Amino acid sequence: MPSIKQDDFKSKLDARFPGFQQKEHLDESGVSTYILNKEHVTENYPCYNYGYYIGDDVSHTFHAMLLVVPDDNVDVPESGYAIIRIDGHSLISERNDSNSVSVSCEFDTGTRFDIEEHSFYEKYGGQGTDKQNPIGTVLQYFQEKMGYTALSEETLAAWFSTIRSRFAF
Repeated sequence: MPSIKQDDFKSKLDARFPGFQQKEHLDESGVSTYILNKEHVTENYPCYNYGYYIGDDVSHTFHAMLLVVPDDNVDVPESGYAIIRIDGHSLISERNDSNSVSVSCEFDTGTRFDIEEHSFYEKYGGQGTDKQNPIGTVLQYFQEKMGYTALSEETLAAWFSTIRSRFAF
């Protein structure tokens, strides 16, 4: 049951993010998260090779913004929150496929971290990059300011991966 202090914090959050408590709620790995915004645009257009129609290309552009709030079961002296952003694009084509996705985390203090960046371009065998930044600072913030003391680096990395796969196309 949320304490009076947590209710006060959530009302301050509601002033900053109106109606967030009515948004879709996720509880992956015990991390309380609200989906503030999600967009997914799909476009189909014809693909030509040397002037001949060879099929349709399908393009996906996606964006999601999530609000991570403190654990309801823990009273934290100075509560904080985090905004998770997932942005990307993918193309499925008769000629080649490509995709890119990035995941970032921003604390209520304004500090921002790029958590993951993935890209892949498939042509002539494929080229890709996978970059996962250390999440120790993010873990510390989640534990100290949001009460997720049971989280480990491995659990938090898996949580980010799950969240990414949920919104990436």
